Amino acid sequence: SGNTYAEQLLEKTIRIDFPNILWHGTQTTNGRGVTYGLTLFDVDGDTETDALGLNTYRSLKDGTTDTSRTLGRVYHKLKTAIITDPELLNALTYKSNRNYTLPQPLVSTTTVPQFPLSRSEADGLVKSGKTYFVTYLTESDSTYTSGSTFGYPQAIHCGYIQKLIGNTDGRNNNQYLTVNFPTSTFPYLRNSVDMTALSGTGWNANKVQLLVSEQDDPSQTLTLADVPSYEWKLISSGVGNGIYTGDTTDTTIDARKLNGHQFIISQEDYDSGTTYVLDNIFTDNNDSTLTGLTFGDESFLFGNFESDVVATTYKTVITAFAQNDSYNSSDNSSFDNDLDSSTYITEIGILDGESNLVAVGKPTYPITKNEGRFLTFQLQIDF
Repeated sequence: SGNTYAEQLLEKTIRIDFPNILWHGTQTTNGRGVTYGLTLFDVDGDTETDALGLNTYRSLKDGTTDTSRTLGRVYHKLKTAIITDPELLNALTYKSNRNYTLPQPLVSTTTVPQFPLSRSEADGLVKSGKTYFVTYLTESDSTYTSGSTFGYPQAIHCGYIQKLIGNTDGRNNNQYLTVNFPTSTFPYLRNSVDMTALSGTGWNANKVQLLVSEQDDPSQTLTLADVPSYEWKLISSGVGNGIYTGDTTDTTIDARKLNGHQFIISQEDYDSGTTYVLDNIFTDNNDSTLTGLTFGDESFLFGNFESDVVATTYKTVITAFAQNDSYNSSDNSSFDNDLDSSTYITEIGILDGESNLVAVGKPTYPITKNEGRFLTFQLQIDF
């Protein structure tokens, strides 16, 4: 955008296109989305001021109405756009191994364990004095098989991490953790039939698995930043109520069936979980002493940024006079007072308070000056 003084992005003209993103918020039939890409706008909402009161911004949304989702901000005066949505950031990071986004899980509790278990067979997980952080990950078999898997490497977990404060039911019994998903939020998740019918588009999964961290929190003040990276569990180990692999007749998970599935987690499910660690699939070379990009280090953008710009131009005008009885002769040895009736003004100098030359203005051609001419000049400086 150059270095023009006071230039800035024009509000309500921002458009950021991510043509390769498979956005879970696309309004289409579950599992049948074929139009890719995500576009962000700054049209809806008010212009707000940041917490320091220094800069104004507008929300970046995935649409132009008040129901559109806020995914970032644009600071027009700073000529800067910021993505804040954790799932979009995941999909934009090449080391996440996916360009599709995952929906936010719906987390709650229930007093009834997973059928056909009873309370005598499965203990509740959710307890008073504890706080639970919940998300999930998807997996595709590592080897490509027609109609069964696209052969993706392990992708990073969902960036939407939900917080649940533990409590007991009316009889002081621990409750069971439940997780399900909003309706029609897997538009590009392909079942085995659509993998062929839609010509290899979208993405597939053979397993969806919960990821839970239980933290001591009597004061109920913990935030996600307080959770150690090594205190997460994949629920469960290989099989269990924390894993969904589809119906027995499915070779890949059907989006519509996944939307109808509810995870119900007991203490036994949690205890059988395995520790989840971001291994070198995602963090290879995460060492500041090494060369190369590490996780989240990218500075490139797989997208297009469009905006109108506006600039406030500041102007200084200095008026100078060449009166009729001034500047009509010259000390130059070639000037003859008897023969030469005019001089020619070729430049005007601007002096500071101490008579130092600080600027020079030059006309496009010499201007004739004699006793019959009283000239007024306006020197204009734009910055």
